[in-house]
Amino acid sequence: MSTQNRIKILAPEPITLLQNEENDTPHMPTLPGIPTRKHRACSSVNDNFNFSKVSVTDCTILKGDNTSKFAMWKITIILQPSETLIERTNKPQVAYPKVQTYKRYSDFVTFRNIIINKIVTNGETSENILLLSKIPKLPPKIPWYEIWQYQKANYNKKWLIERRIGLEIFLNGIVLNQDVVQICRSEILRFLEEPSPE
Repeated sequence: MSTQNRIKILAPEPITLLQNEENDTPHMPTLPGIPTRKHRACSSVNDNFNFSKVSVTDCTILKGDNTSKFAMWKITIILQPSETLIERTNKPQVAYPKVQTYKRYSDFVTFRNIIINKIVTNGETSENILLLSKIPKLPPKIPWYEIWQYQKANYNKKWLIERRIGLEIFLNGIVLNQDVVQICRSEILRFLEEPSPE
């Protein structure tokens, strides 16, 4: 088997999402739009489950039809049972189901644009303007001065680690923000349910 046909997997490195609140200690790192662990409130998916956490892991490098390579990111969404589900089932220890999907970086770019457009079309209220400012940015694309060696630069291990961390911060900033989920629930579910085009 040639080196070009092998699939490579990049193991994830753990990250912690924290944000300062006014009463939090000042030495904790701040990430815009990410609630702190102790104050984190889950966003409702439906009557039964809330978003609890999203992990972006396992970067798999695939070879396309025209011999170009691309990275697919494994997304794992952990859902937390709602209090109404726990009350209905009378089981305090309901399992936390997981949903997994795979996406390319370009899928994240499209998804972010859809979220921004949905919030903009929801009206130019002060709440929506503030909400737009809380939408996390995506990790950057390859710098223009490295475009000539795109394949090499785009699959560098350090670059992929930084991209994975940025994608995870972005997704958690979307699905754990109750206001974003309230406005964009169908767009978020569509992103998580639809397979990535190859």
